[in-house]
Amino acid sequence: MKIRAQEQKPRKKGATARRQSRSDGSGVLSALGGFFRTLFKLVAVGVVVAGASAAVVYGKDFVNEAADRPIRNIGVEGQFAFISQEAISEMVTPMIVGGFLQSPLSAIKEKLESNPWIATAVVSRRWPDQLFISIVEEQPIARWSDVGFLNHLGEIVAVPAHPRLENLPLLSGNVGQEKSVMHNYQQLAQMLRPYGLKVSEFYSDELFSWNVVLANGLRINIGRDQTMEKIQRFLIVYNRELHKRLDQVASVDLRYGNGLAVQWKEATAESERASTAPGEQA
Repeated sequence: MKIRAQEQKPRKKGATARRQSRSDGSGVLSALGGFFRTLFKLVAVGVVVAGASAAVVYGKDFVNEAADRPIRNIGVEGQFAFISQEAISEMVTPMIVGGFLQSPLSAIKEKLESNPWIATAVVSRRWPDQLFISIVEEQPIARWSDVGFLNHLGEIVAVPAHPRLENLPLLSGNVGQEKSVMHNYQQLAQMLRPYGLKVSEFYSDELFSWNVVLANGLRINIGRDQTMEKIQRFLIVYNRELHKRLDQVASVDLRYGNGLAVQWKEATAESERASTAPGEQA
């Protein structure tokens, strides 16, 4: 058996192995810092949890108080010509049940818009105790037959006779013609306005022929087609000749290819037919 002896390195002369001892206390401070950081985190978490709990309790109390708070007044805004603010309040008051958050806004809106004079209604709550209503009334453009009026969309709105509607033009037509009558009336009124002529009646008869009665009593039979072209022809003749003798004219018939016929109020030799082109004298 061979035994190998380990060679020992000679120590350097004068060298000594010495472990340096620490006496500056940095370990203690580090431990204390960790302890305080942990303590601070625990305190912060406790504050947040306590705050959240308080917010939940306070929020719940706030909602309960709001739900139980009675509505003490009703605010109504809009421009009113056919229905009053008082009438709106009377419609709404019986529907206010429970507290501030319990009144059925959608049902109140539906009730208001069922009134024929109301086009749209917006219903909302205003803190602390108000129900607020914004109203847009219908816009009557013309009377329709004897059932009510047409609004700006050409829709029939059925209402009882109303004194504020009496000065509107009277339109009528066959079932389903409402929008067509309204469209033609608006074009016609726009064409006549520069000549100081105003439509009193505009209607389509059982033969779908268009007829106009002006505010001065003049009757115009337009026919079934080319409505605006024929009115333009009438205006040319009116501007050149008829306006001078308008008080003598009973009616004008435009149901001709290139002319018109005038019926004078006095059935004499003055009654004449103009079957001429628009550029020629009637």
